Amino acid sequence: MKFLILGLGNFGSSLAIELTDMGHEVIAIDSDMHKVEKFKNDISSTICMDCDDALAIRTLPIDEIDIAIVCIGRNFGVSIMATSIMKQLNVKKIISRATSQLHEAVLQAIGVDDIVFPEQETAMRLSKRLQINNVFDSYQADETHFILKSYLPKKFNKLTINDINFEKYNITFLSVLRVVEIENIFGEKVKKHFVNKEKLDRNSVLKTDDIIMVYGEKRDLFHFFNL
Repeated sequence: MKFLILGLGNFGSSLAIELTDMGHEVIAIDSDMHKVEKFKNDISSTICMDCDDALAIRTLPIDEIDIAIVCIGRNFGVSIMATSIMKQLNVKKIISRATSQLHEAVLQAIGVDDIVFPEQETAMRLSKRLQINNVFDSYQADETHFILKSYLPKKFNKLTINDINFEKYNITFLSVLRVVEIENIFGEKVKKHFVNKEKLDRNSVLKTDDIIMVYGEKRDLFHFFNL
């Protein structure tokens, strides 16, 4: 896919680099030449350009862009203008970052396809990690249901999936990540977790250095991981 990233702050640059690493073609623009130079080797294409300059943006291959993401946070006016330009140019899909309820309301009025709150989402995910023991990451399906990625509680060390009986706790076991030793860029051996490639069944044994992925209601997950 081809992405257009507007704004190379912390959020925009991280997103652009990640999308590039995933094999997508990314055009990233920012008015700060220092940022453009800083990330030119990490992103498919970086261009020094004002994100609210309609004439300049029209020189980009807009018709080829699958998704435009407005990542500007601090400058409310530039964010709204850049989003409006994307709308006027009929970009296939527009995602914009919001930093307040007013910002969100204006973006909704413009008619963007999706609105993201990076800081709020990060804070929510961190709060889940702090509430529940050893949680690495979480995905909120709705108001009460979550997918959590966490170390297996010590109580269940070396028990089979059948013995643990996740259903007893009203949660669903999804997958397991196992420790693999690899070399980092300095040639040092480090431990990383990867999705287990072996076929799992009810008799598969789980260990405390495994990271499990489970789904369920918040209260049930809290109970299970804080036993």
